[in-house]
Amino acid sequence: MLTACFQKQVSRLASARHDCVHPRPSGNTGGMWKTIGLAAALAVGLTACGSLERKATIAEGRIYKPEELVLMCMYIDERDAGTECGYITNRGKVVIPPRFEHADKFAANGLAIASENEKLGFINTQGEWVIPPRFESADNFAANDLAAVQESGKWGFINAQGEWVIQPRFERHIEFAANGLANATENGKDGYINVQGEWVIPPRFEAAHSFAANGLAAVRESGKWGFINSQGEWVIPPKFDGGGHFDDSGLARVAESRKYGFINTKGEWVIQPKFEDAWYFAANGLAQAKENGKLGFINSQGEWAIPPRFESAGDFAANGLAAAKENGKWGYINAQGEWVIPPRLEFTYHFDVNGLALSMILAQENTKWGYINIQGEWVIPPKFDSIGFFGADGLAGFLESWKAGYINMSGEVVIFTEIICNRSVLKNGKGEITWPEKTALQICEEQAAAKQE
Repeated sequence: MLTACFQKQVSRLASARHDCVHPRPSGNTGGMWKTIGLAAALAVGLTACGSLERKATIAEGRIYKPEELVLMCMYIDERDAGTECGYITNRGKVVIPPRFEHADKFAANGLAIASENEKLGFINTQGEWVIPPRFESADNFAANDLAAVQESGKWGFINAQGEWVIQPRFERHIEFAANGLANATENGKDGYINVQGEWVIPPRFEAAHSFAANGLAAVRESGKWGFINSQGEWVIPPKFDGGGHFDDSGLARVAESRKYGFINTKGEWVIQPKFEDAWYFAANGLAQAKENGKLGFINSQGEWAIPPRFESAGDFAANGLAAAKENGKWGYINAQGEWVIPPRLEFTYHFDVNGLALSMILAQENTKWGYINIQGEWVIPPKFDSIGFFGADGLAGFLESWKAGYINMSGEVVIFTEIICNRSVLKNGKGEITWPEKTALQICEEQAAAKQE
């Protein structure tokens, strides 16, 4: 059960965008948050939102910046009676002892989301409550010094002092775009507000997306999609069955009669709607497209650069490789469609900035995860039941035979959780208890005494 839940969490982190939104912990979501001993995987996939002034904390004589603190969560005991979350360094040193029900990575302003009694608030790098836990859901602080939070089922925004800047009156989570506008919902209709919470574009749309870098946003009216500017004026009238944002290529993916193509900012077809599906263009000028149930890659003229022959595929990464699946196995191709790493893997993810790709092979009838390099060589052997991506701290969460924790980029265990006499403890790579500061004998004596009370 733990392995299955953990894998679900790792998959979510690998496939979803990291929007730093955190729902209220509950009985239904508890198992997901607990996996990976638990938030080892959760922490590695999340990015610190915002670019506010950095703060630091002094722990045992040295200063720690927010980005140096790594989230670490663990079971309270073997009965699965909840979790405790705290923070360590990337060397496994405990800085904030685990005591929160749920927590998140520290944002750049030195605050992190944490929970107590199933409510979310914000703590500083000393583990102190700066904004007491009273919210149902929360987002990290963004560059505009605001954090989206949910109270009584409605979303609003607070400042770093926990004061309401925009009262909670919106029906869903909202984010501000670079132009200072955020799409929000009120009474079932979408519009756009400014940082004062005022309607700049009144809520009149059936659905709305965030503004893209070119200043246009896709919105739906009377069942059709079009694009508006920041004044709410139609730049491209609503005439499409599906609408997406404009990307760096200057094109937007839209649908007509259940076929996908691409338009320019004038609403003109640059690539006719002829594909069963299509995705956005990568930096190398290629985009995934589907025809007759197979995936290939097209160029900006809509021509097949790599004919559709794959069962599944990923986008091209910065190293020029894309994951692709053929005959049930995954490998990596270059921009010419040639196999650079032959299809022999059960599953794989895109290459990260560190040059490693998270991959899985089938070993002894059980799937095992490890990391490969761009030559397809195992840099970290496939021995883990589940594993996460490496974060900026150089750590990746893992699960191996009920041992959950972090490894470094050499594949060495830095810290992991273990049950001793029905109580979870943290151990370093040498197997020494690092938290609590007690021996195994003392822990067992305490647990025995607790049972007698």
